[in-house]
Amino acid sequence: MSHVGSGLREALRSAAASVILATAGLNCSVVLVSHNALPRTSSGKMSRMRARDLYLASLLGEPQQHAEPPKLRRIRIRIFQALHSL
Repeated sequence: MSHVGSGLREALRSAAASVILATAGLNCSVVLVSHNALPRTSSGKMSRMRARDLYLASLLGEPQQHAEPPKLRRIRIRIFQALHSL
């Protein structure tokens, strides 16, 4: 996504959210991720549960979409990785 300007990314996020609101009546947060950023199962299918976990831990999307300081984010990532290695 780095080759696309931030203004264009914001326009894309806004347009997607508007379409979802207009068609489904849902307010949502659109998170743009790079190619192959979503986790897959060993058979190659999208792992929705793992993607959900990453999203809820603020580990998906562009760094500027997350408001927390980098040090706190690194700590969150370490905790998330430790929990999922159990």
